[in-house]
Amino acid sequence: MNRITKIFKAIFISSIVISTSFTQAQDNKTVESYPKNNVRVLVTTAPGGASDIIIRPIAEKLSSTFGQSFYIDNRAGASGIIAMDAGAKAPPDGYTLTFGTVGTFASNPAVHSKLPYDSIKDYAHVALIGKTFTTLIVSPKLPVNSLKEFVEYAKVHKGTLTYGSYGMGSFAHLMAASFSDSAGIETIHVPYKGSLPAITALMSGEIDFIVDTLPSALPFIKQNRVKSLAISSPDRYFAAPEIPTFTESGYPQFNPVAWWAVAAPAKTPAGIVKKLNATINVALKSPELIQMYKDRYVEPVGGSPEDCMNFIKAEVLNMTAIAKKANISIKEN
Repeated sequence: MNRITKIFKAIFISSIVISTSFTQAQDNKTVESYPKNNVRVLVTTAPGGASDIIIRPIAEKLSSTFGQSFYIDNRAGASGIIAMDAGAKAPPDGYTLTFGTVGTFASNPAVHSKLPYDSIKDYAHVALIGKTFTTLIVSPKLPVNSLKEFVEYAKVHKGTLTYGSYGMGSFAHLMAASFSDSAGIETIHVPYKGSLPAITALMSGEIDFIVDTLPSALPFIKQNRVKSLAISSPDRYFAAPEIPTFTESGYPQFNPVAWWAVAAPAKTPAGIVKKLNATINVALKSPELIQMYKDRYVEPVGGSPEDCMNFIKAEVLNMTAIAKKANISIKEN
């Protein structure tokens, strides 16, 4: 290598070092000053729903900590696909966050042949927010009072029992299909446009059972308008200790939980993601929020961005396996 070549090589390496140092300095400055403007939080459901109620105290905590408004933008519709797509395609600058559910992050990828977003590749996962358990509820007109009686009844009335859900390929659809498989019973799916219409149909005897979340089901259970046969919590649940767990009832492998998570667009600076994650974790440990969530049958989760990503990866694989086994799919053109 001659002297001139060595000089040019040295200049080239120096320019790379200078450029890298400048970029890192700019990134650090961006993270330190974040957020300088208001931040939009896309929510995949309508105002007043469970997701909306759960994210608002988190948004308020972020607003008070950072001195900028973290405002809610409800984008309901198309099983949450509208909001998830908008969140994935937003600029990766930390000024658009997406608050999704087990349905939008895991069930949708499991059943849709074509989605405009990828639950793993298109997001920088910020944090798991909370989880809630599920329960198998039956119509008051069904002559059963335990999970054992229910399964025996379903086997005697093979292929006639119907279950509701809040849409084709929804979390409720996959969970009822999964339980049916675990119990070795043949059942028929009847989709509705939301949890409330499905529970209304259950109360009237139009359908026989639903696997639903506690926030949706417990008010009706307490009013004796539906019967709960089992809960997916590891131990008896504090708000309904009279209801046995699935494990007690002979189905330890069936323990589904619903959950919520916050994500930013992929390639959002890691420093911003960590900054948001740290503040969210503090919020989730506050006594006020813990009590508010408890009143709504939700448990705070938290953890690192890596914990969130790994959890969602595992859930996508789990839901995909359930959908494949039950032959549940939605074909798009």
